[in-house]
Amino acid sequence: MILGIGVDIVRLSRIEKLLFRYKDRFIRKILHPSERSTFQSLQDPRRKTQFISGRWAAKEAAFKAFGQTRPRILFPEICVSRNGNGTLSLKFTGAAQIVANERSVAASHVSISHENEYAIAHVILEGK
Repeated sequence: MILGIGVDIVRLSRIEKLLFRYKDRFIRKILHPSERSTFQSLQDPRRKTQFISGRWAAKEAAFKAFGQTRPRILFPEICVSRNGNGTLSLKFTGAAQIVANERSVAASHVSISHENEYAIAHVILEGK
C-alpha cells in the first residue's frame, strides 16, 4: 500500500551558491554522515553540486511523501542510500525514524535525475 508520494525539483545554481557561501555548515545541515563521506570523495565540483542537489530534492520529496510531521524531521536524519541492486532507498534515523515507524513505512523508493541546471527527485513511501 502506498502511504505517500513526493516530488521535488531544485536548480543546481541555487544549491551551488549555498554550498559556496556556507561550505561545511551547509553540508552538515543537509547530508547524513554516510552521505557526507561520499560527497567528500567526489573530486569534480560539478558532480559535488549534482550530488548534494539530488539529495536535497530527495529529502524534500520525502517530506512531501510523509505529509505534516511531528516531531520535526531534519535533513541529516534521512539518508539516501544505494541498495545492492543499484536502486536508491531511504534510511531514517532520529525523528525521521520515529515518524516512519508511526506511519508503518515498510519500504521507500527513490529516483533522482539531473538535467543541465536541475535535479529532480521522486519518493514513494510504501506501508506494511
